[in-house]
Amino acid sequence: MNKGLLIHAGWLAAAAGAFAIGRMTSPPSEDGNANATSALATGPSGLSSPLSATGNASSKKGGSDETAKAAARTGGKGGSVLATIDAIKNETDEVKKNFLFAQMLMDLTPENAADMLAALRESGVLGDGRDFGPGGKMGLFFQAWGKVDGKAAVEAALAMNEEDGGGRGPGGMGRAGFGAMAALSAWGASDPTGALAYIDTMEDGDQKRMMTMGLVNGLASSDPDAASAYILKNIASTATGEDPRAGWMNGRLYEMVADEQVKKGIDSAMAWANGLPDGDFKNSALSRVAEQYAREDITKATAWAEGIAGQEGSAEAVRKVAERLGNENPQEAIDWLVKLPDGSQDRAIGESFRRWTEKDSVAASQYLATMPASTSKDNAVAGFARQLDREDPASAMVWANTIADTELQASTVRSVAESWVRSDKDAAVSYMQSSGMTAEQQAEVIQNATRGGRDFGGRGGPGGGPGGGGRGGR
Repeated sequence: MNKGLLIHAGWLAAAAGAFAIGRMTSPPSEDGNANATSALATGPSGLSSPLSATGNASSKKGGSDETAKAAARTGGKGGSVLATIDAIKNETDEVKKNFLFAQMLMDLTPENAADMLAALRESGVLGDGRDFGPGGKMGLFFQAWGKVDGKAAVEAALAMNEEDGGGRGPGGMGRAGFGAMAALSAWGASDPTGALAYIDTMEDGDQKRMMTMGLVNGLASSDPDAASAYILKNIASTATGEDPRAGWMNGRLYEMVADEQVKKGIDSAMAWANGLPDGDFKNSALSRVAEQYAREDITKATAWAEGIAGQEGSAEAVRKVAERLGNENPQEAIDWLVKLPDGSQDRAIGESFRRWTEKDSVAASQYLATMPASTSKDNAVAGFARQLDREDPASAMVWANTIADTELQASTVRSVAESWVRSDKDAAVSYMQSSGMTAEQQAEVIQNATRGGRDFGGRGGPGGGPGGGGRGGR
């Protein structure tokens, strides 16, 4: 996945922050022909603001096409956009520069937005395209435009995307794709009906999925319940098959809505999450609620997690609570986890043992020796061995081979062997040759270790199997 295309809820927060700066504008100058330096007035805060251009010929009725075009670029409150752009270009203080840009966006209207964009691009104020990122000027511009004229803003950004030749992201979305998503996010927050109708006209595919992320981001911020309903109707039941990219996109949608529900309060969020139908959406919702609940009140969170342990989709929520519980004392989390039903804490107990092994491998091994044979112990040993391989791969291999679950044992042995190859290839190869591994298996281990890969076998997903102790879970 191209990390440059990741969208997160903080993006909107950054945009909102820029618009919330306020209008600390001093009285306008009488000189409409002031240059970029004199076109700034300093307010009580020391920040500068653009002066009015009421004396400029471009503000008069009639005249040439150029005059009309310049007039179209004039802000709704009389501030000359062109003068402000000049001021931004010549300002060296980044705080003042961003303040000026935010003020200009406050004057953006459906009538002047397109010309404002053209002037900004021509001036170079929007930089080389990197400003599409969180808090970047281009992203903020399309947020502002999307709020007042969503359709025009989205289509302008998509046209820029095509003009730039697209990109390597899903659906050919390049940097300008951020602008389209930002516009649709603002549109979804200000006019959900119009934004929802627009997204329905798009052809199914990666580009629509990316745009949907923008839509849901905005919709969730204004009406989390409506966002939930949209996902349940249009997203949660959509099969992603073997497409990890589609699965990741859906996961981000679920998290966006869950995060907004959490903002309404833990009790409300828990009721919402518990009321969702079984499936990935509910699993993600329970996980996000658990994470926040554990931050606020770990005692109540553990009691709640005990109540849902064993239910469909509860494993990730249990893991989040255990992670918080074991931040200072991993054994405390393990003592809690072993009381829960097998299968509800597979990955959680593996990760807890990984953290404990990192802090005190001797104490962790002593605890393991007292555990009775069980699925919980198998996952605990997997987490322990996958962490111990960093300091003592030979001992880690001995532990890995004690795992009763054959699938988990095989994935853990491969993981430890790869780590061993990286730290002492000769010793690792010598072990593998006498271990019963086939030549093909040995070659695969060496190849993965050489290219920095890591086996994520087992049933626990990104954490490196049920034990959750693979490199991906570190």
